[in-house]
Amino acid sequence: MEIIGVILLMIGAWMIYIFNAIVSSSNQVLEASSGVDVALSKRYNLIPNLVETVKGYASHERAIFEDVAALRTIPVTNRAAYDQDVVAVQSQLLALAESYPELKADQQFLNLQRGLTDAEEHIQAARRLYNHKVEALNSTIDTFPGNLVNLLAKRERAAFFEAESQSRNNPHINW
Repeated sequence: MEIIGVILLMIGAWMIYIFNAIVSSSNQVLEASSGVDVALSKRYNLIPNLVETVKGYASHERAIFEDVAALRTIPVTNRAAYDQDVVAVQSQLLALAESYPELKADQQFLNLQRGLTDAEEHIQAARRLYNHKVEALNSTIDTFPGNLVNLLAKRERAAFFEAESQSRNNPHINW
């Protein structure tokens, strides 16, 4: 009888360990998702500064400035689609800068451009971390014995952060 009690105790401890691993992985996915949002926000906040710098050189280029203003008023419901819109506007701004050699030499513009590059690197790192955490959670939930313990934990599989099909292609900008 003692052996059965010890075995049941070990199984219970093992189930608690797996349950806690699932909950911890789920929380790590949420944290990583927040990291993506922080990185996207950093880039989002740099764009108006870039617009103001470009405006001084290209005041007659109204369409791009209207796009930025419209983008800042849209509520974010689909992070991937919104990210794609921001990248498109950012690409248009940088393409516009190519038309103004004096702008390309402006120190403030160069600093903002470096800031955008840095923000893009942070976004990519945050996405990779998020996808790593999603893979860990999904693997724990999908494999034995985690799949059995997940009947109690009731955690859902998390979705990977994937690029929209259009953003996998090279951007095409029309002026």
